[in-house]
Amino acid sequence: MNVQLISPLEPSDPFLAELARLESRLPATEPPWLRAVRRRALARFGERGFPGRRDEDWKYTDVSTIAERPLRVALPGVGPLGTGAAGIEAGRIEAGEWRYAGLECVELVFVNGHCVSTSADINYFYDRGALPERTTLAPLAAMLSNAPPMLRSSIQRMADAPPDAFAALNAAFTADGAYLAVPDGVALDVPVHLVFLSAPGDGPVASFPRIYIHLGKEARASVIESYIGMDAQENLTCAVTEIIAAAGARCDHYRVQREHPRSYHVGRLSVSQARDSEVTSFSIACGARLSRQDIAVRLEGEGASVALHGLYVGEGRRHVDHHTRIDHLLPHTNSEEHYKGVLDGRSRGVFNGTVVVHPDAQKSEAHQSNHNLLLSGEAEIDTKPELQIHADDVICSHGASVGRLDPDALFYLCSRGIEAPVARAILTQAFIDEVLARLPIAALRLGLARDLGSAETSAELLSALI
Repeated sequence: MNVQLISPLEPSDPFLAELARLESRLPATEPPWLRAVRRRALARFGERGFPGRRDEDWKYTDVSTIAERPLRVALPGVGPLGTGAAGIEAGRIEAGEWRYAGLECVELVFVNGHCVSTSADINYFYDRGALPERTTLAPLAAMLSNAPPMLRSSIQRMADAPPDAFAALNAAFTADGAYLAVPDGVALDVPVHLVFLSAPGDGPVASFPRIYIHLGKEARASVIESYIGMDAQENLTCAVTEIIAAAGARCDHYRVQREHPRSYHVGRLSVSQARDSEVTSFSIACGARLSRQDIAVRLEGEGASVALHGLYVGEGRRHVDHHTRIDHLLPHTNSEEHYKGVLDGRSRGVFNGTVVVHPDAQKSEAHQSNHNLLLSGEAEIDTKPELQIHADDVICSHGASVGRLDPDALFYLCSRGIEAPVARAILTQAFIDEVLARLPIAALRLGLARDLGSAETSAELLSALI
């Protein structure tokens, strides 16, 4: 299905009505350029509408269930916390049930896309030295009235040339998110944890957070984005993250999507890298009824390198889609990409990874792999690793596999007295742990292992049973 809207949008169009409703709750100090950006972005959305099956990038993912839903944008200033926190008691916010045990971090919390952490909360991290003085961490809403030039340019660029309809909607409706700027030569000793909670209100709502991360020359930072569904609700989260890494900068980025099984999640990560910069990305998707994650990386300086790691887990009738694109633009750039999927029930996974080596990117190296484990006869995976090589002095490889649990390994475990369900769990855990083992943050690795039913104690379990 391809839902098309007429551009310019009719005055009675519900999207325009929602934009007016949102703007009525935004500060009067919001600059005119930003309001103009919102309308341009909505016009771009109107020109193309939601993607349909005839769109090559969306042929395996049907978004008609999103397109046919009434759009209800989560507003600031709603709920007991006064910032969109309808349906979440303050005690649950304070308890932080989403936190990873033992994780020392700088934390900002958002409910339905709006920040509930206060300036006092942020100042606490500055006071204890977790945030160096010259580093800027703030809710995006606090930065918009006097946006730095690079932030303003980023917002305008997404509105004028959105890569897809969801990016256009984010540009039109975003009102908050996170802004992180680390100056030249500064390193953050602890990760920044951005927690996005999706909460029930009077009905399903849509949130559009935007995260902007800029690392100066030789700067270092780790950022964790967690998207968590607190209660049953058919909410939509449409998030956009942009990372700009200057020469010699290093960014470790972690994205954990644990939305409620009835919800919808669409995310986009855009990365621009200068000379000798390094970016490592981990994408973990184990929630939502339908989820889609797009990653676009541009290696714009010689010696830049990126590593993308991903794990997606589906059960029931979940649909999880990952699309990645890495552009090697200059010589001596490097990319590694390793994604794994575990699909059970009637779930469906999609992986489409494209690596483009441009003519000027001689002496570059790119490797890509996608491996999938199907635990039921009704689970499906559509995998398409793709290389587009326009240079002749490069090293590139790609590969994909789809399979089931090794029957010989199952037989061996069962022959040692292990019940079949336990044997299946052990082998599945081993498959998942190959991805989790790459996570350098121990508290995050152990927390995800617990959440996914994959414990690093699986070896102890095995030894106890044999």
